[in-house]
Amino acid sequence: MGDFLASLDAPDAITPILGYRLWEVRGGRLCSLWFSAIPWAPQKKLRAACYEAQGAFPSAVLKRDRPLHGAPDSRCHCGLYAVSEPEDLPLRWPGTKEVIVCGVVGLWGRVFVGERGWRAEFARPLALSYEERSGASGKLTVGDPDWRQFLIAAVAERYRLPVLPRILDAHAVAAEVIRDPGGSRAA
Repeated sequence: MGDFLASLDAPDAITPILGYRLWEVRGGRLCSLWFSAIPWAPQKKLRAACYEAQGAFPSAVLKRDRPLHGAPDSRCHCGLYAVSEPEDLPLRWPGTKEVIVCGVVGLWGRVFVGERGWRAEFARPLALSYEERSGASGKLTVGDPDWRQFLIAAVAERYRLPVLPRILDAHAVAAEVIRDPGGSRAA
């Protein structure tokens, strides 16, 4: 519980931003759709890192300025992404995924505002949803709805996250966690 509360602390009394995102559930872990080799650790914040080539040599080879930088940076696309509305979640993803789950994250640290959401320095999952992404056309290996729900419930238990039927319900629970981190709904 202490690590959960500590990871929600934001400097200068700034409240974390709540955003929506998708994860792949793979091997009992939440993994990014785009960088699935980097799982999100249970009950911990994730710090953004830039995986683009940086520094003097890449700048010379690419013939464009690629200075060393922390993530996110205004000169790059790095950072931990979330959208402001569930309708803006991606409908496609690269490759074949086991199970896709919608969820709500808290974002803080250095944050850049985008057209449909944010990219941040720090993020932490706060709630998950069983709701499937309407219109999604990405490839999945788990098509059975009961098996999908079982895998989402298992990852929610591992991460000590509430899982709700609808993404908007997950957002409401996440907002309550932000308002009252030590309250009865905190994991």
